[in-house]
Amino acid sequence: MFDISYDEYLGEPFRMIHNGVDLSGYFYVLDVKGRSLSPNEIHATQRSNGSYRFKKRTKTPVPLTVKAMMVCESDFELREKLNGLNGILSTEEPVPISFSDEPEFTYYGILSSVTEDGEVNGTHLFTMTFWRPDATKMKEVKRVPIPTTETQFIVAGQVETPWTIEVVFEQAVSSFELESNVGLYLLLNFEFIPGDRLLISFDGRKVSLNGNDLRPAVSMSSNYVLLQPGEITLKASHDCDLVYDERYY
Repeated sequence: MFDISYDEYLGEPFRMIHNGVDLSGYFYVLDVKGRSLSPNEIHATQRSNGSYRFKKRTKTPVPLTVKAMMVCESDFELREKLNGLNGILSTEEPVPISFSDEPEFTYYGILSSVTEDGEVNGTHLFTMTFWRPDATKMKEVKRVPIPTTETQFIVAGQVETPWTIEVVFEQAVSSFELESNVGLYLLLNFEFIPGDRLLISFDGRKVSLNGNDLRPAVSMSSNYVLLQPGEITLKASHDCDLVYDERYY
């Protein structure tokens, strides 16, 4: 008989990282589905003559389906590993998921169903389905310095994306203003002092100063818009950083 381990037989394992945990110590990934071309959901209305008028398209999130094999020395070890895996995969909300063949991209999902494909002598085949709230996957986080003069840069990615503005004030000022050529505009009226840390977030229109809510300081003239891929011009009344995720289908 050949004295060879599963690791040696299969080579370098295809790794799945779930919420920061490398799951290669629990199972081998045999197949992953849900990472191919991104489908469109077509919205249309039917005319009286039977033809259709196209209205719009939306992107439908495709679930991640992961077929896996767990190999253990005994049924007891198998049960122990399954117990541990249940604890890892039991999350209250979608979490980051990535794979070793595209480590620069992150999906977000939550386990929705499991299909058992067989169990014998410490070996277990099963298929996990992860529901995704969004049709996009995230690439790296971009941090762009925004000076007090007009600056052009390219918003990378394929999909519009939310953002945050981070400011550390180095001098006392009575307002903070950010302008763009794409409709994004922010104006906060407040007596900032050196060392103050301001965070403005598109998501939830959150504004905090040193960890405290500062939304009342936001002027009604402010306009929150998502960043669109492509060229953008920005300038601010005080040096700050624009932070966003590159998003792709």
